Amino acid sequence: MRFQVSAGGPSPVTVVLEPSGMEYVLQPGDHFEFEWEDVTGDLIGTIDHQPHTITIGEGSGRARMWNSNGDELSMLG
Repeated sequence: MRFQVSAGGPSPVTVVLEPSGMEYVLQPGDHFEFEWEDVTGDLIGTIDHQPHTITIGEGSGRARMWNSNGDELSMLG
């Protein structure tokens, strides 16, 4: 499953990756591409949205993420 996470409002959004705790800041109008691969089990992952934070939790399988330039980002904290 692949999806886009974007900062559509006027303020930056912090994206937190769990369980590693890695954090990235998305500037207004920017986005990340996120992908869960090789999914096994019932729970792929979780997404929690707060006013200025989006937390993405890896449930099972392998996750990958890219910035808007197409550069792969580290998922490890």
